[in-house]
Amino acid sequence: MNFLVIEPNPESRQLLAEYFRYFALNVWIGDSWDFGVARLKDNLIDVCLINPETPGFLLTEESHNFGTETLWFMLGQHCPAGSLSAFWHDSFALPADLQGFQEWLQLAQDALKRKRLLNLPIVWEGDCLDRELIRTRTEIDVVLVTSMIDLFWIEGPKAIDQLTDLLAQCDAEKIKNYLHKIKGMFFNVGALRLGQICERLEQLPVDGSFIEHHEWLKSLKVSFALTYEQLIELHESLSV
Repeated sequence: MNFLVIEPNPESRQLLAEYFRYFALNVWIGDSWDFGVARLKDNLIDVCLINPETPGFLLTEESHNFGTETLWFMLGQHCPAGSLSAFWHDSFALPADLQGFQEWLQLAQDALKRKRLLNLPIVWEGDCLDRELIRTRTEIDVVLVTSMIDLFWIEGPKAIDQLTDLLAQCDAEKIKNYLHKIKGMFFNVGALRLGQICERLEQLPVDGSFIEHHEWLKSLKVSFALTYEQLIELHESLSV
């Protein structure tokens, strides 16, 4: 993980440097917003801790252009209310000892994992199929491949409907179990992108964020629609 610390207070900056050094973590530490912007432009920053009183720092909508994949912590203050409060993941009180810092590190790593997995890209184009797998199977038994596609057309829409219902029930455990079940069906028919999305979602911890941040379902539905169309074309080419 890559960390960025922006703290104008030299004593706090020195203590944080010692913590990061002790755990052999990759970190950039500076005292100005200009320093932070340069690091954010040139590096993938996973976690940023910044004192909002840093010279030059102004929280505006434009700030979201920097480090959109980054987890932001506000140093020394409670997160503000209002329209921009979502910019911050949480406040960060400087730990008194290494154990406190280690506990925060674990929380930050878990939060970053959820953020990256939940923010699945919604891809509106491109190939969704495992063409090499399908080609190999077609050479062996073309009838089996077309039969598997026929089954996907029946069971696939049911799977999406079932996930939607489970989300409405707010049952994260059942959702993850069902994702594991349908992942095999997707990979088996060669629906690579759908299988990969299910695989990533299975890695999420079962907590409230899995239910609250459900953009993943939109990503799954879009990929399903594209996969459906591509399998229709494939089926037609195999039936000639």
